[in-house]
Amino acid sequence: MQNEEMDTIEINVSEYYDGNKYYRFMPQSIFNALEAAFLEGKGTAIVPKSEFEAMLNDFYDEKSQTINRNCKRVKLPLL
Repeated sequence: MQNEEMDTIEINVSEYYDGNKYYRFMPQSIFNALEAAFLEGKGTAIVPKSEFEAMLNDFYDEKSQTINRNCKRVKLPLL
């Protein structure tokens, strides 16, 4: 059985670990990698690229839905 190497990406610890806005969407593997890097005093962490991209997609999808819901509530004045 051939062992395939997983695509990874290096991300900034301070951007994704220090702020909690991504926590709801963050897979445990990414959180663990960020936490380990933080505890070791590193500025970056290596995480699975597909999981990171899925996390960002989920984050921006929800952000987009929130913006769309807020836009629907705006009442324009009649001219």
